[in-house]
Amino acid sequence: MKKRLLSLCMAVVMLLGMFPHLALPASAETIASGTSKEGFRWTLDHEGTLTITGKGAMRDYAPAGGDDPSWIYANLPSSCNDQIKKIVLSHGITNIGHSAFGYCRNLIRVEIPDTVTTIGNFAFLCCFNLESVVIPDHVTTIGRIAFQSCKKLPQITIPKSVTSILDGAFAKC
Repeated sequence: MKKRLLSLCMAVVMLLGMFPHLALPASAETIASGTSKEGFRWTLDHEGTLTITGKGAMRDYAPAGGDDPSWIYANLPSSCNDQIKKIVLSHGITNIGHSAFGYCRNLIRVEIPDTVTTIGNFAFLCCFNLESVVIPDHVTTIGRIAFQSCKKLPQITIPKSVTSILDGAFAKC
């Protein structure tokens, strides 16, 4: 019985070697990671997915004053914002800070949890390739110029919970 089981295992290994596309996919390799000043952990994998975990409010950033989010300029050959294609925010994050993801030129998709209540000013400014974002039902405020120049965003549904959309939130879309 042991010989048959061993033979079967060896046959499976040999078959997988002959057909590498049948092998199980490896998990995405992390190419950058860190912790923001307010304690959010973030990772960027080689597929371009930026995952941010933590609880509470993301702080507001002021890039013009050199105050960039740590995921934008990690120690990489090119800035992270050129590599980000997808953003996944964890359940527990309550707001997206000002300028948190602005100029992520290759960003295509954003997953916002239902714990978010505010999308800050300039949050996704000039994310030219953004195609998919769902604003959850608990969001009450969409900040000034939050999605300006997101030219590939085909449509967006504003939930009834939103009571304030500030100037230019969707300008040039």
